[in-house]
Amino acid sequence: MAQLSAPNMLRYRIGDLGEAPMAVAAVIWKGAALGFTGNNTVRPLVALDKFAGFADDSYDTTKGSVVARFKKKGQIVLTVAGLAANTAVGTSVYASDDHTFTLTSTGNSLIGKIASVDDATHATVAFNAALI
Repeated sequence: MAQLSAPNMLRYRIGDLGEAPMAVAAVIWKGAALGFTGNNTVRPLVALDKFAGFADDSYDTTKGSVVARFKKKGQIVLTVAGLAANTAVGTSVYASDDHTFTLTSTGNSLIGKIASVDDATHATVAFNAALI
């Protein structure tokens, strides 16, 4: 491809926010980890779901169809089971539901990697759902 010789109008998508229809009869609370269902709707994460991100607000489909917005990438401070002061940066973090995070991979959903250990139970976790 040749170098530009004039302005090029690009179409950008929302960078770190995503949107998807919600699963039927679901309630999502702000800050919940979300997972994709088999038909590409989002719900509160259930173990082994493909991680979608963290809910940007609270949503309720029991009152009708809803499109949920969520943070797809960033860093978040989480309580992580199994964490120790010497847990290595870059260690994978998993979720077993929308608010339970662990270092145990078996039967859980990968959500990100430890960016820093903040104390004995909290870590800053870097996440990017598009890369998981």
